[in-house]
Amino acid sequence: MKLFNIYIPTSLKKSLRNIRSYHRRLHYNANLFLGKYSTIENEEFVHCIRSLGVNQGDSVLVHSSLSRLGHINGGGEMVLNSLTNILGESGNLCLPAFTTIGNSKEYLQSGVIFDPKVTLPTTGRLSNLFLKRENVVRSIHPTHSVIAYGKDSESIIDGHDNCVKPFGYGSPFEKLLNINSWLLFIGVDIRCLTMYHTFEDLSENFPFNPYIKNPIKVDVINNDGKKKLMKTYVHDPDKSRYRLEVHKGVRNKIKEYFNSSGVLKTRKLGDGYVYAMRSKEWFRVMTNMLSEGITIYADYCKGIKI
Repeated sequence: MKLFNIYIPTSLKKSLRNIRSYHRRLHYNANLFLGKYSTIENEEFVHCIRSLGVNQGDSVLVHSSLSRLGHINGGGEMVLNSLTNILGESGNLCLPAFTTIGNSKEYLQSGVIFDPKVTLPTTGRLSNLFLKRENVVRSIHPTHSVIAYGKDSESIIDGHDNCVKPFGYGSPFEKLLNINSWLLFIGVDIRCLTMYHTFEDLSENFPFNPYIKNPIKVDVINNDGKKKLMKTYVHDPDKSRYRLEVHKGVRNKIKEYFNSSGVLKTRKLGDGYVYAMRSKEWFRVMTNMLSEGITIYADYCKGIKI
């Protein structure tokens, strides 16, 4: 189904996503009413995050699907409050606020204009809740913006509109790597990690170019409310056909490597799991994997058949 999704129109994909979200919410509410979910309190959540090593002053990039953990007492607001309290005034909390569903090239060529104050993220409820908070800032990028809160939030998101590659040099993702941020997965696993593309953009010997041939010119609205023309590469959907989020064999191989290297920390929480990695350790492991012929793409992953 995911492979099929790569090739269906973005407009249809959005409708299907909305229908799927609606049915997931119905299913969640029904199971909640029947008492089939664990209930997670604030203290349990905080203990879990701290036990992974996340502390005051750290920077964190969060990927999440809270419903997979069960019932969180206080919901997304409790999660955001707990994370900001753990990190303190000297830390930084960051979440992806991506705007595309599927084919980024088709999305940009539809004529959409990104406005950081108006364009809603498609990366889940937590991102949308976070974006509404005071002093949360958002990077200017039409497909892969980042939202941030904390001591260094402005510097983390600044200049994204000057990055031709959304995950490359000068991007929020590269900056989070440089400060050794935590990569935190709440209710989701490693398939959701967007910084894989930072590794691709920064690695001099990555075996192929994952982007389309030429960057796309697109208008965006900057933080001053003015229109700006920028250029950005988008990933080639043909080269993404057998990536780890689609190919279970690749995903299992990558996770096994992460576990054996000791970079991936795991905690059970409610009905699901929370994972964490330090970004610089993760990058080192990715470099070692590449030297052994292993990438997140099945056709460039030693020992994996398409």
